[in-house]
Amino acid sequence: MQFRKSLSTPESKRIFQCYATHGKGYGHDPSISGTDIRILLVNAARAVLWADARFDGRNYHCEAARLDAQWKRLGWVMVDGSLPLGELDAVNPDLAQFDYLAAADTSNLPLPASAYCHPPGCKCGCGRK
Repeated sequence: MQFRKSLSTPESKRIFQCYATHGKGYGHDPSISGTDIRILLVNAARAVLWADARFDGRNYHCEAARLDAQWKRLGWVMVDGSLPLGELDAVNPDLAQFDYLAAADTSNLPLPASAYCHPPGCKCGCGRK
C-alpha cells in the first residue's frame, strides 16, 4: 500500500464524503460498540454502494456485503451525522488502492493477535487470551 496517496484530485469526477479507510478512518473505527454506520462499498470495477452496517467494537456487520463478497470498505460515516474524527475525507473510488482495502463485512473473519488493542489476559471481553 502506498501511504500519503491522494484520495481525490481537483480533476476527480466522482467524490464521496466519508472517513476513508486509507484516510482519516485508517486505524480509527467508530469508537462506540453497537454504533450504526453507513459504509461506502467499492468493488474491483469501482462501482460504489452505500450500505447500512453496525460496528460492534471489533467487527463490521454489513448484510449487503455478506451476501456479495466482491465489496470492500472504502469508508464510513455515522448514521446520526456526527463527526467523531472531524471533517470527512473527499474520496474518489477510482483512486482507491482496492487490493489493500478491508472486507466490508468482517463479522466472520478471525482477527490476528496483533489486531487486539489490549494486553493478553484482558478481562474486557475482547477475546484476547
